[in-house]
Amino acid sequence: VRRFRDRFGLSGVPYVLCLGRVDPNKGSGEAIRFMSEYRRRSGTDAALVMCGADMMDVAPGDGLVVTGFVDDDERWTALAGASVLLQPSRQESFGMTLAEAWLTGLPVLVQEGCDVTTGLARRSGGGLAYGEYSSFEAALGLLLEHPERCRALGDNGRRYIAEQYSWDAVLGRYESLLERVVSSRPSGR
Repeated sequence: VRRFRDRFGLSGVPYVLCLGRVDPNKGSGEAIRFMSEYRRRSGTDAALVMCGADMMDVAPGDGLVVTGFVDDDERWTALAGASVLLQPSRQESFGMTLAEAWLTGLPVLVQEGCDVTTGLARRSGGGLAYGEYSSFEAALGLLLEHPERCRALGDNGRRYIAEQYSWDAVLGRYESLLERVVSSRPSGR
């Protein structure tokens, strides 16, 4: 984690992490604007770190780090050092980055315009949702200013992933489905 922090000038600075393409269709522009406004209003030095291919040609600046594409090791290192995972996209079909964050015990902040990620955050108890800037500010403030709440949400997410998406959990549901299909077949065939 220290090497990642040193490489991107994040020593001693809390950071909010976005994983995935830096793309206007993924909510990246809004995330940058909201985080910049949050820093201005709150006076925090928390940074926004965006890891992924930059489709917007974003200029890194005060409190904004754009790493470009990172390999798996660096991705997990970035997750391990983050305070919160921010998922600003309104167009997700599952939210793999949420699962990855929860595996590391990291809470998530999701755009409530995406029913999938909002549903996952609510069912798991592993994160918060925001819509407009004021709810972003309130949610992020809660997460950054209350580490015990942050840890509790991250722990909820980790439990949810273990209960719902571990190999044993998925295999158990699959076997149950197969048993129902087999038992519903008419006899004599």
